[in-house]
Amino acid sequence: MKMKKNVLIVFSVAIVSFLSSCGSVKPAFQPKLQKDAAPGTTGNSQSLIRITSDPIPEFYPQISPDGKRMVFHTRDDNKTDSKERFSIMMMNLGQPGRTPLVGSYTSMPSFFADSKTIVYCYMKPAKPIIAKSSVDGASGISYIATSHLGDFDSNPCVSPDGKKVIFSTQFGGVTQIATIEMNGMNTTILCEGARPIFHPSGNKFIYTKRVGKFGQIFEYDFKTGQSNQLTNGEYENADASYSKDGTFITFSSTRDDNNEQIFIMKSDGSQITQLTQGNSKNGMPTFAANNDIYFCSNAGSTLTKFQTGSGWYSSDIWKLTPNLTNK
Repeated sequence: MKMKKNVLIVFSVAIVSFLSSCGSVKPAFQPKLQKDAAPGTTGNSQSLIRITSDPIPEFYPQISPDGKRMVFHTRDDNKTDSKERFSIMMMNLGQPGRTPLVGSYTSMPSFFADSKTIVYCYMKPAKPIIAKSSVDGASGISYIATSHLGDFDSNPCVSPDGKKVIFSTQFGGVTQIATIEMNGMNTTILCEGARPIFHPSGNKFIYTKRVGKFGQIFEYDFKTGQSNQLTNGEYENADASYSKDGTFITFSSTRDDNNEQIFIMKSDGSQITQLTQGNSKNGMPTFAANNDIYFCSNAGSTLTKFQTGSGWYSSDIWKLTPNLTNK
């Protein structure tokens, strides 16, 4: 099954491509799409709820372990600097409004286990670096290490025990996954790939790596030092996230030969099930502790133009509840 030419997903292996696709370059040709008013869902989903509705697009939602907060980054296209336009926001779930956390040049946030601290990519230095801050804004910006590891340190995720950060970085244009202790010591490069997410046990992580022309999802086992490929086929797969107990993985894929959509599968790669469908583009999913899935969609956007290529011209955050009873 071949992808349509205009159906490519945000694939974080190419970090530079991430910046350009998120609005720093706008192609001359921007076709109008008949987007859905809301993401379409399959019979495997229920309780679809819109979380955000804002002209400034939002990306990569992450839910605190206690289920009370959501962090994400936004992109302000009125700013000309391709890095300055990104900022991290926080919402108290179930309450109106949002809180800017650490200003511009920040992206890809995720929570510590205490739900009070976030780790993220700080892009103001010449070469982006991994940093942390408290969600109350009192601590300012602290670097995990005194300097960057590679050309673009990004996509950080804290281990469940809080002792390590796993992240992706670039060396000579090749994206690698590495770990570093919370004190900034003992950096270890593990494998080629991007967007690593720890398993709840801390013994494994999932990530995305390009195989031939397409992005595939892999799982790395710390005990064996080996990776197992979980997805395959001639379509893009990316942005995987474990459920709280590690039984399921949600991810985005173009495997329905239409648009990027949200799927779930068992943690061994079996029983792949589609959750969203239709004419909207739906991606960047993440599990919350109660197994709700938060994701980004261009559905219902007031913007009539959609950036071609791998970028998102518009994006709001939605939530659905997958039907896991028969899985």
